[in-house]
Amino acid sequence: MTRARDVANIDGLLTTTGDTYYASAAATPARLGVGSTGQVLTVASGLPSWATPSSGASFSGTRLTKLSGNQSIPDSTYTAVTWPTEVFDVNGYHSTVTNTSRITIPSGKAGYYRFSWRTGVTASACNVRLYVNGTGGTSAAVLTTINGEANGSTIVLSLAVADYVECYIYQTSGSAKIAYDEANGAVGLIWFDCEYLGA
Repeated sequence: MTRARDVANIDGLLTTTGDTYYASAAATPARLGVGSTGQVLTVASGLPSWATPSSGASFSGTRLTKLSGNQSIPDSTYTAVTWPTEVFDVNGYHSTVTNTSRITIPSGKAGYYRFSWRTGVTASACNVRLYVNGTGGTSAAVLTTINGEANGSTIVLSLAVADYVECYIYQTSGSAKIAYDEANGAVGLIWFDCEYLGA
């Protein structure tokens, strides 16, 4: 094809502002009409095309706190911490009515999760352990708090649908102690979080 014929061919193909000139096959010129606002140029079946970009993954997870209601932690007994208040709960990980100690993996969300927590008991050292499905094992994180302070930690776990995770407190002061909540001077300092990272 001569240059003059090539230019004429392009002029005949490109009829609208924003058109794109491309080869639909070897030595076969073609026109791709302009896409819509927000679309991006991509390739489908080996040819250029316009497409709407997929949106980024939306957040999935929960943050729980102890805003009120003292919880007694008996001496020398691992006890699940209850979480009566949801700061947010996106996709239904928690219930404020039943099994309030649990963060449970909802349908369609099996995968990797980041858990973080900050808790403890008043006026005593304690251990805080994450339990998975009611069992503290090698995959569970253990945190030791001292002098009645509330401390926190984080861990990434791989979980299946319906698996559940809980914070358990263990203290050996010789008597029952109260789990920290906002009524015990821990305003904004006590939480149990999970964030879905992906499959």
